[in-house]
Amino acid sequence: MSQKLQNIWSFICRHKYIITSLFFVATIGFMGDGSVLQRVLNQWKLVKLQNEINNYQSQFNRDSRELNILNRNPKMLEKIAREKYFMKDSLEDIYVFEDDIKQQDNKN
Repeated sequence: MSQKLQNIWSFICRHKYIITSLFFVATIGFMGDGSVLQRVLNQWKLVKLQNEINNYQSQFNRDSRELNILNRNPKMLEKIAREKYFMKDSLEDIYVFEDDIKQQDNKN
C-alpha cells in the first residue's frame, strides 16, 4: 500500500505543473458563471434572442404600416374586415371554404 502511495506521490511531484495547469483550465473552462462553457451558451442564447427581436421588429413595422393605411382609408378597413374576419354586409351571403380558413391560419 505504501509503495502505491509513493508511486502516486512521485508522479504528482514530477508532473505538478501539468496537473496544476490542467486543473486551472478545467476550473476556468467548465465551472462557475464565468466559465467558457457558460459564455458559449450565453452567446448562443444572445443570438437567438437577437433573432427574435429582429422578427418582432419587422412584424411591428409591418403592422404599423397596415394600421396607418387603415387609419387613412376606410375602404381598406372594410376590405380587411371582409377578407380577414369573414364579415359581410346585411344583404350579402358569404361562403367560407375550409381552404380559405387554412390559408388564413397559415398567414398568421
